[in-house]
Amino acid sequence: MRSVTFRLAVAFAGVALVGVLTVALLATRLTTTEFDSYLERGWVAQEQRVADQLADYYSDTGGWRGVAPVLASLSRWLGQRVVVGDNSGRVVADSAGQAGQTAISNAPSDRSLPIAVQGKPVGKVYLLAHEADCDWGRGDSAMGRMDDACTDPCGTSPWPTRASSAPQAAETRSTPPPKGNEQATTSEQRFLDATNRAVWLAGGGAASAALLLGLLISRQITAPLHRLTRAAHRVAAGNFHERVDVGSKDELASLAAAFNTMAGSLAAAEQQRKQLFSDIAHELKTPISIVQANLEAMIDGVAEATPERLASLREETLLLNRLVTDLRDLSLAEAGQLHLHTRPVELNELVTTAAAGVQAQARDRGVRLELALPEKLPRVAADPDRVGQVLRNLLSNALRYTPDGGTISVTAAVDGVYAKSPQRTGLARVTVSDTGPGIPPEDLPNIFERFYRVDKSRSRAGGGSGLGLAVARQFVEAHKGRIWAESNPGKGATFHFTLPLALDAGSA
Repeated sequence: MRSVTFRLAVAFAGVALVGVLTVALLATRLTTTEFDSYLERGWVAQEQRVADQLADYYSDTGGWRGVAPVLASLSRWLGQRVVVGDNSGRVVADSAGQAGQTAISNAPSDRSLPIAVQGKPVGKVYLLAHEADCDWGRGDSAMGRMDDACTDPCGTSPWPTRASSAPQAAETRSTPPPKGNEQATTSEQRFLDATNRAVWLAGGGAASAALLLGLLISRQITAPLHRLTRAAHRVAAGNFHERVDVGSKDELASLAAAFNTMAGSLAAAEQQRKQLFSDIAHELKTPISIVQANLEAMIDGVAEATPERLASLREETLLLNRLVTDLRDLSLAEAGQLHLHTRPVELNELVTTAAAGVQAQARDRGVRLELALPEKLPRVAADPDRVGQVLRNLLSNALRYTPDGGTISVTAAVDGVYAKSPQRTGLARVTVSDTGPGIPPEDLPNIFERFYRVDKSRSRAGGGSGLGLAVARQFVEAHKGRIWAESNPGKGATFHFTLPLALDAGSA
């Protein structure tokens, strides 16, 4: 499998090559076309100047007498043979010295320029290639016509003879006349070739630079990816402390930051997993040890199986069952598999029932339990068993930390959304407050974690199992509600949780 570096480099090179080839071909074609057009315009302008000079000569002298030296000079300047004919088509002057011997009535008209003086035509000028072997001198009169037998072995005849066939004549007429002498033509071609060569060299240089740049950029992209890959392999092997530093502020840096966050989360999860196993073992060990010791004593006859001892063993088994049930409920809630039997229920009834369950224990300790519930509280959409467990956990937690003679208050209310919503929907909020020692600020963010206790002594009597608040959070969030705590150390703690109102939001 080819590497990303190779594919990126090839992609950069391919795009650059296609772009350079396209630009080079278009530039070459346009340069050649425009250069040919430029040369053509130049020669047309030169030919027109020849016609204008001859017109001036005719106007100054009143005829063509003595024009031969002028034609010779023009021929040397243009590098072409210059022939002047009158209006009847007879040669009157020729830079080759053959004036008065040839008729040019068959010459192609597109190779001639009219000569006019004051708008009146006085002749034509023909610009022709120099003859190699053909002779205009043979004719049947002093101003005889071109010899029908004249051939052009060098291929330089300016026009076809009458013996030529029609297709040959058409082909000869379509051939453009030579422009300039050989030296000028060679110089122009060298200029055009140099221009095209410069275009191709520039294109080659651009393609090479693009390839080099593509290699550099691909290395900058793939090097962090290679580091991420190596780090991912190490994390997969169990090294959750692996981190990646990209050192940039682009998308790769965001990817590295996400990887580092993931690695941190995995490390925290691994630590929590280990702590969970330790906590479960600790929580299960104590009641199991108590049950085991009492049973062994009874079997050995050291202790008598009295109703009191059997009741104590029953309490320990109930504790074990509660721990296992809480752990099961937590795992189901965290996996999103906790089944809720939601229906419209009276929140006042749920609060009153939960308070009655701890009323006797609160009375024995001299703790006052106060309920402040509105008479017409809208019903909530909830599973009464799960919400009842949330209330019991919060009340038990408050009772555990409230000193003798303290107070526990339970209130319920409806958020303002209910009154303002046309659908009469919103949230109901329940608040449980105590007058205990409160929760230190550094412990507040963690009190809803599994097996977390503010009291690090792990005393079951003073700190509980550490699962009650974690279960409460999972149950409330399963109802699409929210639970949170507030505390003023030394003045007690307050727990709030919300539940969605039922669709009818009425009171039974």
